[in-house]
Amino acid sequence: GFATFSGSLSTQNNGGFASIRSPNIEIPLKECQGIAITCKGDGNRYKLQCRTHGSYDGMVYQADFIPESGSFTRVKLHFSKFNPTFRGSIVPNAVALTGPTIKSMGLITSKLTDVGHKNPEFKEGPFHLEVKKIETF
Repeated sequence: GFATFSGSLSTQNNGGFASIRSPNIEIPLKECQGIAITCKGDGNRYKLQCRTHGSYDGMVYQADFIPESGSFTRVKLHFSKFNPTFRGSIVPNAVALTGPTIKSMGLITSKLTDVGHKNPEFKEGPFHLEVKKIETF
């Protein structure tokens, strides 16, 4: 089986994004190099988000990926590729992301990239991402 992250994007009312996230992780992740996601995309850019705190709002670490369409593939995202952001802007001087600091994870598709630039793949309308597995490596 797999999970589906899907919907319809609109830039009306300051929109331009859709996201979903896990509840807080009860078991700390062990030391690792990054996170791998086995998924099937639709040509859109997505971001994996990691939070290092338990609050709803605040800084997140984001890494862009564009999964292949048509078949499930494993995308490896090294922690060095995660950018600290707050509401689409880079947070300067943030500490590096590590596995043991992660409290929750999520997915987002947005009009902005993980460094706050305009997303060249963004388009209004439907999006569809199928996720088979998210794991550390």
